[in-house]
Amino acid sequence: MNITQPHKQTDNKDITHLPWIDTLRFLAAFIVLFSHSRNDFFVPYSDLPAEMKGYGTMLFYSLGRLGHEAVIIFFVLSGFLVGGRSIERIFNNSFKIKDYAIDRMVRIGVPLVAAILLYFVVAMWLGLDFSWLTALGNLLSLQGICCESLVSPFWSLSYEVWFYVILAAFALAINRKMSGLLLFVLCCVAFSFLKAGYLLLWLIGAMAYLIKPQRSVWIKWGSLIGILFFTMLLQLTSDSNAMGNITISLNRLSLEVGMSICVALFIQQIIQCKPSNKITMAIDRLGTKMADFSYTLYLSHRIVFIPVFVYLFDFSQYVDSFDMQQGLMTVGDFGSYFTLLTITLLVCYFIYLISEKHTKTIKAKIKASLSK
Repeated sequence: MNITQPHKQTDNKDITHLPWIDTLRFLAAFIVLFSHSRNDFFVPYSDLPAEMKGYGTMLFYSLGRLGHEAVIIFFVLSGFLVGGRSIERIFNNSFKIKDYAIDRMVRIGVPLVAAILLYFVVAMWLGLDFSWLTALGNLLSLQGICCESLVSPFWSLSYEVWFYVILAAFALAINRKMSGLLLFVLCCVAFSFLKAGYLLLWLIGAMAYLIKPQRSVWIKWGSLIGILFFTMLLQLTSDSNAMGNITISLNRLSLEVGMSICVALFIQQIIQCKPSNKITMAIDRLGTKMADFSYTLYLSHRIVFIPVFVYLFDFSQYVDSFDMQQGLMTVGDFGSYFTLLTITLLVCYFIYLISEKHTKTIKAKIKASLSK
């Protein structure tokens, strides 16, 4: 595929496989898993015995703080893969609002329903408080607008859904449909409660899809250095306070925009680096397989933690919600920690097999039934 030309596509087929995108998507999901598991499982760094503190431990704890930066990558990827494709179709008159609505609703909804059902099963099993009304609000992507998130990872899902809705509003408005204006007003109401600046991060990803640059080693490595640079600055902002008393006062959204631009530039370059040998092709294939359940992993991992904490690590007296505020184990318990990660990955993969894996089939059946 020539990246300088429009991406190949048909009305009913995905574009040609883009190398390394799936690997990046899974790595972002795994970073979120790692961040939450480190926070929920281990005691804070300041509470560690002096003999356990060191450069290796500090690096481990620092890497465990990158969950928010991983979500920024998700926003840019979503804009690139969904926003950019859809905008391209809108302007070449191949965008079909019905297909778009079905695709987005099923893609988001099937794994989300599975995660919410898992939430209720675990809550009733362990006797934890839960709210049907909050669950309904999360199902409708109203968390952050008129209800709380069932589990902390759900916060970003409302943004994703409203990004998709505002794109649908744009498509309808282009075709002079009154429903487009109504949807746009609804989106304005929603983003008056959410952080509207995050829409810019998504649009940066969409623009990166539409702009087809030439391959450049300088841009590839420069954008990667930029990602690391902005990540460091985000960790040093006052509301992050990752380094104790070492903080700086910078606008956090500006740093997130800077990081998003670097991520977008990096994506533009890596999709041009086609795997050329057995090792790189194997890595890319593995990344695709792992990315298949990355959305389920993102939604469900913190729900899976709780029964593992209660029954395997005897955290029962400390568990009163699905978001542990502070872990109990020291960094000497890496064997138990890897057990937690392994169980979580396996359970989330099983949930994927009975839910998310079937989204394409469900989409096809719904479209077929509506076309009769």
